[in-house]
Amino acid sequence: MTPVVDVTAQPTRALTPRGIAAALLATVLAAMAVWATPASADTQEPAEPVWSADMTVTEYTNVSVGAASADLFSNVGGSGDLQIKSLWSYTPHRDLRLAFQEGVPDAADYTLQVGDLSLGFPAGTSGASSFKWHDVDADWEHGQLIRVRIVPTADIDAFQADTPVPDVHTINEALSRIATADKDSSEPEPQFLVSNLGVGTEGAGGIQRTLDTARSGFAQAFTTGASTNGYALGAVDIAVSRFYDASNAADQLRVTINEAASEGEPGDAHCTLTNPSTFTAPGVITFEAPTGEGSCQQLATETTYFVVIEWPNPSGTDSYAVIPQTYPTEKTAATEEDPGGAQGWSIADRAYYLTASSDTRTWTAYDETASFKIKLTGTISEQTTETETEAETETETETETETETEPEPVPFTVSVTVAAPTTHNGSSEFTFELDFSENLRLSYKTLKLHAFNVTGGSVKKAQRTDRPANISWRITVKPDSTSDVTVVLPIPNDCDDTGAICTDDDRKLSNRLEFTVSDPHQ
Repeated sequence: MTPVVDVTAQPTRALTPRGIAAALLATVLAAMAVWATPASADTQEPAEPVWSADMTVTEYTNVSVGAASADLFSNVGGSGDLQIKSLWSYTPHRDLRLAFQEGVPDAADYTLQVGDLSLGFPAGTSGASSFKWHDVDADWEHGQLIRVRIVPTADIDAFQADTPVPDVHTINEALSRIATADKDSSEPEPQFLVSNLGVGTEGAGGIQRTLDTARSGFAQAFTTGASTNGYALGAVDIAVSRFYDASNAADQLRVTINEAASEGEPGDAHCTLTNPSTFTAPGVITFEAPTGEGSCQQLATETTYFVVIEWPNPSGTDSYAVIPQTYPTEKTAATEEDPGGAQGWSIADRAYYLTASSDTRTWTAYDETASFKIKLTGTISEQTTETETEAETETETETETETETEPEPVPFTVSVTVAAPTTHNGSSEFTFELDFSENLRLSYKTLKLHAFNVTGGSVKKAQRTDRPANISWRITVKPDSTSDVTVVLPIPNDCDDTGAICTDDDRKLSNRLEFTVSDPHQ
């Protein structure tokens, strides 16, 4: 379900830091004036809205802004007794996404009001719990407080769209920006790059992996996004269930960022992180990346690395740690990482363990499809050249009617690398291999069960041939009989559909794959 609301794009132009700060303060003061003015009898709401709350806006990355959890909504009320999950904007596609814990009865009869926006729920969405609008410009600031309501469309005139609610945080932020506008603001703020800390764990106590003398290291792969200038790692958070003796952890536990070796397992260490002074569990422990000129914190674009956790010499049987893992991939929801991460980043759905002796080190992949629970924060590296600075200055003097033209998105394609046989015998399985043009966020089980349309047979296996990347696959098909078997990988209608082949930035597969393996007797 993808409701579409047409909202005309507003003219934009670049502003200086002082200009942004002044504009924000002006907005706050104007909002204070509106909220300080008593409402007249003609504008009083005649009844409760179906649902209402004040949303505290959070900037998750440079492309996602809103509220991704229920605790960011205050003053919740309304006659519908709905339980909010999230409301956030994905700015590259100008999408607005809303989700509740349960379905919204008669949703098609209502209008969503977010600050000064009014968006109608389209026909056919009654009873749905999640909604998405396209072409919505959500011009929100981090820390801003915004009134959100769901109201009956028939009574829309009685519920006037609101000026954003002024709050002390926003006022202080505006004043702070004005005070520091002339200072060097070139340092980008650290942000959440990728995480699966919010994904569930298997079983009542979770899959628990013991870091001890038998298995003295764990490794979890992750892949960076497509930022042209790469990324600067700030810190890695690791979930720990238990320390049986944490007294030696600060001295002996070692966390590194490793490059990937040729066979896909962890390779050489790229960066050694700094241990905290104390270790407590259960909880999340933060390991800081070193800083300074020539540090190892820089991560390349579209590259697979590993977070490696080693305890080489645990002292005695009571000195070890227990690290939890996520659900096996086939048991998770559609998103295998926490929402709001940096564009293009992902965490692999399989982990490794280390067995080591005095002269050998062997990394082995776990059979289970599950990931260690980690979170990476950092910054997207930026390069400002003299030419770019001059261009920005010119932009400030352009008229407000000029807007930037977005580049055409790169097509997302699939190609067969090893073809299926031309015939089959009616009982034996056959395979074919394919490559996607870039990484896709899809588990092997979802690809196997939901992505292909097969007539005369069924997909039995979907295996990665270049782990941990989700690019190259070997697909196994079993015929139902001696009849022809036709295999189709369709172009998806919507990236929200189960089994839809899309990139993590919602670009759909652009070409259809289809072939037939014939009955040799025909």
